[in-house]
Amino acid sequence: KKSLLGLVGSLTCYTSEGHEVASVSGMDYMTRVGIDEQAVLGRVVEVKYDRIGDDGRLTRPRFVRWRPDKVADECGADQDPDLEQYWSAPPERKKLKQPRRGR
Repeated sequence: KKSLLGLVGSLTCYTSEGHEVASVSGMDYMTRVGIDEQAVLGRVVEVKYDRIGDDGRLTRPRFVRWRPDKVADECGADQDPDLEQYWSAPPERKKLKQPRRGR
């Protein structure tokens, strides 16, 4: 088994609006080896998750793949109805009423 010592363990992900939504892990060995910390800034990543938590963060986020066909400015909270609902709500109402599962 290959050692992950010294490799990136997770990626912190933000929407284009600047909202931190996840700390994503689940990358395979070859993906981790290919990560240069400076080169990944601004890159788009596809993520699977179970639901959106009460704090607006993705629960159990997992890396799926890099998205070279997308630019970071295209990746806002509006891509997911539940995420958009959370981040567009007034501060006192920042709770999801019915989180979706299975994305």
